[in-house]
Amino acid sequence: KKLTNTHTTQRTNKDMSSQAQINKLAERYPFDNEELEQLIRCHSALLDTKNVDTFLTKIALSSPYSYFFLPGNEMRRRIELIEGQILPCGFGSCLRAAMSVDLFVDCANEGGDISLERFLEGIADCGQRGHKEALKIIWLCCSAGVDNELEPSRIVDLCFRLGFSSEVLVSPDADAHGIVARLESEHDSACESLEKSLAAAGNMYGMVTKQQFMEWAELTAPQLSSTLSTFMHNLLFHGKWTKHRLNF
Repeated sequence: KKLTNTHTTQRTNKDMSSQAQINKLAERYPFDNEELEQLIRCHSALLDTKNVDTFLTKIALSSPYSYFFLPGNEMRRRIELIEGQILPCGFGSCLRAAMSVDLFVDCANEGGDISLERFLEGIADCGQRGHKEALKIIWLCCSAGVDNELEPSRIVDLCFRLGFSSEVLVSPDADAHGIVARLESEHDSACESLEKSLAAAGNMYGMVTKQQFMEWAELTAPQLSSTLSTFMHNLLFHGKWTKHRLNF
């Protein structure tokens, strides 16, 4: 009985400690407690070196929503479809790198888990911090943090594919052949006018800088950042409504 009481006390103390951590994080990040619990689970999955899944797969499968809304291994199948046939090759790695660029937490952290807070800051930058931060992430994913100028088609293509992937994540049905066929049939008509508009905002060689892209998006395509924020929301929470919807 004494051993049982000891285990109960330890579990209670751990739960209180976890709740205290979540309450503290909720004061600093634009997520509610339920969302923070999911993000902490997700971060733990990313740190698991024995788990050889991709970055996007680890994020998606760490959520109980993926099993609640979709049966069996359906979410895994959809992530494989998205990474293999919809998003640009290596997008998950580029996204992870882009989310790690903001080092604000290095100086703002108050003795907490810096790795966790870097992750939370990166997720927040994908939409919860506003459209400008999300646009920066989109640029970094396209430029790999190296290119100073980009072809407009590269940016618009990524945004179109992110929007398409967002729908695949939460759609009741996801027939792979039908999805790929629809992607190919809609791509050019959906992207052409935006590509021309963005190119007109660039230089004489048809390339755009980060500043030109940001200014163009703010004035001409203010909803463009929602392609990333909605994708991340559906990946993490699978369509769950959130009161913090800035770009979702």
